Order: sequence, then C-alpha cells, then structure tokens
Amino acid sequence: MSISTVICGSDEFIHIAKAAGAYQQEDLQQFSSGERCRDGLRESRDIRLVLVGPELIDVEPINLIAALRKDRLSLGAEGCRLLLFERGEVSGSLSSRAHTAGANDVVPMSEIAKTLAPVLRPVGTLQSKPQYTAQGVSAISPSAASGTVIIVASGRGGTGKTTISLLSA
Repeated sequence: MSISTVICGSDEFIHIAKAAGAYQQEDLQQFSSGERCRDGLRESRDIRLVLVGPELIDVEPINLIAALRKDRLSLGAEGCRLLLFERGEVSGSLSSRAHTAGANDVVPMSEIAKTLAPVLRPVGTLQSKPQYTAQGVSAISPSAASGTVIIVASGRGGTGKTTISLLSA
C-alpha cells in the first residue's frame, strides 16, 4: 500500500490540516489514534509527510513520533518529513525533546497554513525566478532554482556583517 501524506490527531486537527491544504493530497490517510497510525504505516511505503497533532486519544504525540521512527527508520529521514503541531508557543524544551524523538520540526497550530503550504506543494513545482530574455520573460523552470549560501557570523558587533551581507546579495 502506498501513502504519501498521513495525518494523525483529533478530528479537529484533521479538519484544520485539511483546510490548510492537506485535502489536495491524492494518497491522504488519516488516523485518530496513535495505535491505528502505527498499524496503518507498518506496511505502507512511499510516505512523504506525517503530520502529528497536539492531541491524541491514546498516546502523547512525542511518544508516537518516537515509536514511528523506531518502526520505520526512513520516517523523518531524507524524503519524508515528520511534523509535530503544538497548541500555544513552542518551548525550547519541547522542541529539543521532539527532535530527539525524530520530528523534523515542531510547529505552533497558529502557523499550520504557513507551514503546510510549501510542504504540500507537489513535487516538481519549485518556485524560481523567471528567466529574462530579449523576447521577454521565458517560462519558469524548476532547474533554474539554484543559488549560493554565504554565512556571515561574528561574536562581536561592529564588524561589518550587515554591510558584507547586503553587498553580496
């Protein structure tokens, strides 16, 4: 069985995640309990995204993420994201425990739409700048999305970090 997106949480969380764009996924599977989620994912392959809500009826969300990672080492690794959603503010302690359990990110529920929009975008629809030619603007191609990352850091102020960053951009 092939599933690309999994939502595990209360009915309210599932409704919110679907409203934020998860309903557009073709192979969407949803579970209201951690035990059902683990059972459903044991024999599935090609899982791209797992969304775990803040409230489950039978297990703490962090414990479910740890169990899913134990069951399937590929979850949370390259090609599959495990996202934990939390009510209220995300503390450093919660974030640290979630990352140790195997979550890729911990997101406050207030940012669900902003977080899911780029994650749920279909593969091959990368955002890139248009190519300008003599005839005008050409089509945007996913292969055109490339760039260089330069990190400018210093332990002191007044060393020109902002100036260097702005001039190199």
